[in-house]
This record gives sequence, C-alpha cells and structure tokens, in this order.
Amino acid sequence: MMFAKDMAKVMIVMFAICFFAKSDGKPIERRSVSEIELMHSLAKYVNTVERVEWLLKKLEEVRNFISDKNGGSERPLKREDNGLFEKYQKNLGEADKADVDVLTKTKPQ
Repeated sequence: MMFAKDMAKVMIVMFAICFFAKSDGKPIERRSVSEIELMHSLAKYVNTVERVEWLLKKLEEVRNFISDKNGGSERPLKREDNGLFEKYQKNLGEADKADVDVLTKTKPQ
C-alpha cells in the first residue's frame, strides 16, 4: 500500500503546481506584431491576389481564343484528333533501333 500513498502525494503536488501556475494552456505573453510585419504581409497578400487575377484573365483569353478557333465549340481535343498521333503510333510487333540495342546488351539469365 505504500505505492498508492506515494502516488497520491505525487498527484497532489502535480495538482498544486498546475493550479498555481494558472497558464490554462495559453501562452504567457503575447507576441507583438510590428507595423512593418503587417505591411509586409499585406503586400504579399495583395501581390498574390494580383497574380491570381492576372492568371485568370490570361486563362480566359486562351479559352476565348480556342473557342473562336474551333467555331465556338468547347469540347476538349481527343488524341485521335491530333495529326501526330497516327504518325508516331507503333504496332505491338514493331521495334525501334533503341529497343533492339537494349535487348542485345542485356545479359541472358
């Protein structure tokens, strides 16, 4: 039973320390923010907002250009619509020179 009495004493001491410290989980002192820091943060925020607005404007210009070019249709392009797709499409049995070089340089297991 000596262990229970010791634990009770430790708990009472810990309670007293926590009760008289009165921190309540809050910081003891608040950090003051200088006017320069506030202005710097405001400038960064304004710069970010301007960049986002500029990017949205440019994106809208690109969308309008593409829609005018396609005759007003907003459908996305498919791979088959691209002329390069048929030009570079390989069959399964076809091998490039680079593929053959790699296969010849590998060691048989």
